[in-house]
Amino acid sequence: MSSATAYEPGRVRKLLAGLKQMVADGYTAQRQGGSGQSTGDIEKIMRLGMTPRQQRLNHLYAWYRCAHYDTRRIDWNGKEVLDPIEHEAIASAGFIPPGFYDAGALLPIKFRRPSAPYGLVKVVVDRFTSFLFSERQHPYVYVAGDDDTNDYAGALIEASRLWPSMIQARRYGGSMGSVCVGFQFIDGVPRVEVHDPRWVNPDFIDRDTLRLRGIEKRYMYPEDERDPHTGKFVTNWYWYRRTIDEQKDTLFAKAPVGKGEEPDWQVEREVEHGFGFCPCIWVQNQPVQEDVDGDPDCEGIYDNVEAIDQLISMANKGTIANSDPTLSIVTDADMSEISKGSDNAIKLPAGSSANYLEIQGSGPKAALEMAAELRKLALEVTQCVLDHPEMSVRTATEIERVYSSMLAKADILREQYGQRCVLPLVEMMLAAARKIGETTSVDEQTGETVRQTIVLPKRVTTNDETGESEQADRKLGPGGPATILWPRFFQLGLADIELAVRSAGQALAAGLLDLESAVRFVAEYFNIRDVGPLIEKLLAAKDQASAQMAQQAMGGGAMDWGQEEYGGGEEPLPEEE
Repeated sequence: MSSATAYEPGRVRKLLAGLKQMVADGYTAQRQGGSGQSTGDIEKIMRLGMTPRQQRLNHLYAWYRCAHYDTRRIDWNGKEVLDPIEHEAIASAGFIPPGFYDAGALLPIKFRRPSAPYGLVKVVVDRFTSFLFSERQHPYVYVAGDDDTNDYAGALIEASRLWPSMIQARRYGGSMGSVCVGFQFIDGVPRVEVHDPRWVNPDFIDRDTLRLRGIEKRYMYPEDERDPHTGKFVTNWYWYRRTIDEQKDTLFAKAPVGKGEEPDWQVEREVEHGFGFCPCIWVQNQPVQEDVDGDPDCEGIYDNVEAIDQLISMANKGTIANSDPTLSIVTDADMSEISKGSDNAIKLPAGSSANYLEIQGSGPKAALEMAAELRKLALEVTQCVLDHPEMSVRTATEIERVYSSMLAKADILREQYGQRCVLPLVEMMLAAARKIGETTSVDEQTGETVRQTIVLPKRVTTNDETGESEQADRKLGPGGPATILWPRFFQLGLADIELAVRSAGQALAAGLLDLESAVRFVAEYFNIRDVGPLIEKLLAAKDQASAQMAQQAMGGGAMDWGQEEYGGGEEPLPEEE
């Protein structure tokens, strides 16, 4: 089932404007003692639209989707904006019908639709998202002390496609300030769900930790249906509603919006999961106390972004206008219709002149320079550093120094989406898998007791004796403390790796570090996530080497390893003469 609806800012805003006017008229009539709408009627009307919180989130998400100007009906030149169908109709007809020309010539520029919007909000949000959950940046979840559970958790993450889902979750959170992430098992197959925060109403057990008791997901969506009487297609609006709590997941049948009355909800599907907890996580992008939603990535720069779009659009308009300069003719003679262009000549009387009036380009240049300065300030406020070509010749330490502001914000985001989202989500998935594995049912045909299972890919191992690959079912162990490990933000060069290995070796030889600390220091340079098995192998090799040295010291001989090859035993006695 879809977790969102198509974004239609024009339709939604027109609906909201009409609703607000109706509510205002109702309250005015009541205050004047007239027969205005009752409080109950007004509440019904308000159910048709979005709450103030949903309106704010919808506005923020429009910035990310580069759709925040879609509701403006006047373009940058003061003409009415045409949708694709209207544009094609006028282009085919070859003329502009009345009502489409100079529709807003007197409308201030601030209220027009920019002709060349930059989309800086999307750039910033996607930049931080790639810093967290791209292929080489996403974290690793490790369950200490339990290899079976650690392997099972990795299989759950892979089968549920957690990391692509977290990319979508980060886009919602980065653009609107919050997101809801949940999971479910469909026929035993794990699936991660990302819920659009615009349509989710959370019910918290603890507002400080944002632990959920349940959620209600509810929104309106349109369907184009054929009118049985006229045969024409009409747009009808319906409610989507779903509730998830600590015991069950309920999907309600679609209900007509009608005139705002609360529908008579009918259950379409209900699943008793019985987990004992709500299988959803509510995450704030950047924490804000005493609020449901956190701060988006671009909090504080939206006015700057609009100013940048206006400056670029003005420079764009001036440059285009200069490409078709105005012809200026100075003469006292009467002139007939003139054909412009390099293929045409103009005959003028003596003493007359003709010139093209072209702008010097200083205006568009100044506008672009100002736009670049505002862009720099906006990126500084959002702590976003975009790519620099010269970074390829710098060391990792120098790169991190340049990106220090962005890394500081990325560390906060790692805390929010790692420790406060991914880690508890995986722990809940493991708890749910253990609960499902303990649940049994009776087969109606055979009458036998059947234990429910989780569908995961087989575990592939290599037989040490035969060298062949073997497949086995995943096992869920007793569990242990789970941790989340993040990789370095930037890939290291060979010079950085060599220096780190040499430094760790010298510190180990000098007794400043033990083996485990040295291995953990070097492991991240070789992308080794689980250092436990490596430390065990190194300790085993060290013990074996110590045993061999002790045996040699006791007279066991340094060449014991070769005696079997040459027959072994004691050294032969010399022949008697």
